[in-house]
Amino acid sequence: MALLALAAGLALAGCGKRGTRPNELVLLVDSNPSQLPHSLDPRYTGVSLDIKLSRLIFAALVSEDQASMEPKLDLAASVTPVDPTTWDVVVRPDARFADGTAVTALDVYQTFHALMAADGQSTTQRAFQQRIAGLRLLPHPAGLALRFHLKEPLATFVTDLDMGIVPAASLARWGLELPLEGYFGAGPFRLGALDPDGQAVTLERNPHYVLGASRIDRVVVRTIRDDNSRLLALVGGSADLMQGGLPPPLIAAVGSRPELEVTTAPSALLTYLGFNHDDPILAHREVRQAIALALDREAIIRSKFKGKALLASGLMAPGHWAYDGAVTRYPHDPARARALLDAAGYPDPPGPAPRFTLVYKTSNNRFRLTIARALAYQLGEVGIAIDLRALEGQTFLSDLKAGNFQLFTYQSGEIVEPDMAYAYYHSSRVPTKERKDLTNRVRYRNPEMDRLTELGRRTIGRDARIAIYQGVQRLMADDLPIVPLWHEDNILVRRVRVQDYEVYPNARYAGLARAFKSK
Repeated sequence: MALLALAAGLALAGCGKRGTRPNELVLLVDSNPSQLPHSLDPRYTGVSLDIKLSRLIFAALVSEDQASMEPKLDLAASVTPVDPTTWDVVVRPDARFADGTAVTALDVYQTFHALMAADGQSTTQRAFQQRIAGLRLLPHPAGLALRFHLKEPLATFVTDLDMGIVPAASLARWGLELPLEGYFGAGPFRLGALDPDGQAVTLERNPHYVLGASRIDRVVVRTIRDDNSRLLALVGGSADLMQGGLPPPLIAAVGSRPELEVTTAPSALLTYLGFNHDDPILAHREVRQAIALALDREAIIRSKFKGKALLASGLMAPGHWAYDGAVTRYPHDPARARALLDAAGYPDPPGPAPRFTLVYKTSNNRFRLTIARALAYQLGEVGIAIDLRALEGQTFLSDLKAGNFQLFTYQSGEIVEPDMAYAYYHSSRVPTKERKDLTNRVRYRNPEMDRLTELGRRTIGRDARIAIYQGVQRLMADDLPIVPLWHEDNILVRRVRVQDYEVYPNARYAGLARAFKSK
């Protein structure tokens, strides 16, 4: 009903338009960056929006901002293995920070040194402490070379260099707490201003950006939490573009507006149904498999996503270099689901009583809630009652970290490096009271998963890694730490004057560096 009302509102909108400035782009998002400005420091970014904005300010040695999701050199001119635990990095001689000073090996050295010596607030500090034994500067006429010494062979090292570089001078001056004037790196923009209420972030053009200065002067990232209000702002002309946040049922209505254009592109993100493996019911593999068989995911993709999603079989999307589709599949099969539940010791009792009831938590976003209701209905068809609870974002995330759930639906960050299987499913990554930030939130423990994911990060060579991650994908499909649901398309809504904005599978905002407004 809400979507129908919005579609009608869009049809009537258009009067009293006011445009944005010709030399700026206004990007709408549905949440605030957390704990501004501290969260935009690349040493501390932990949630998706913070990472996206931080990378616009602080360029990295390496990024995956391209359609293939392969790592590419950004600030680095070369990344070369010397031996299995030693890598040499040379910085591009033409790389400049936003104040015009050159990016040198010292800046890289100090960024990683400060990260590993941080005060414990960094979400990535421990990972780098576990991987890097030390760094040292190498002789170079322009001071552009340094060497990384690793504690053991690490296949993920190149992609690990996707860490924004902070100027050594800023670290020396301000240390762990960068003030607003210290928020500049070598990315396409620098931090310009923050609204006092945290509802808008202004980024200003870096004229020295190594890949070519932006064709616009500034980007304003504005938070509007309500889906309807974001779309009406685009129609009314007070905003220029929105990446994500458009419910697929509205694509046709929005795309019919002459001043707007909708673009969809494949995504490296995964939407999944998570289980709490500490729960006595969900500890049964047969129950997890029955839940997977009870879900008609293809019907939801057709009806709710209007076909703008791809059925998932695991962490990685088809097209990824390590993807293997030859795994156990779970097509919609309610009869088989009921049989598995019977075999697991949960027969369907006589009368209206369910086999059991599960608490299912989800976001209170209206579209996400409609998806959760559809999944809950399908589970009810095989005798599983659902206590559905829609929560505000921070409460939802806190419950996931604390293990306060039985089922939940969530969308991953971009799955570019298959080593993410280690982060999500290795037993050492189960959150504890002391380390609630650990990422195995489903509390999955399997010695074979531990063995494979450890081997995958130690093994150098793509062919050998592909074979290992084929094993990971087969194990995931058989044991079901989660039910992979779908890879939702990245959806961009922009006013037609916005040109040359490219949407990447990792859903970052790198397209802003090349975008401009036509006259």
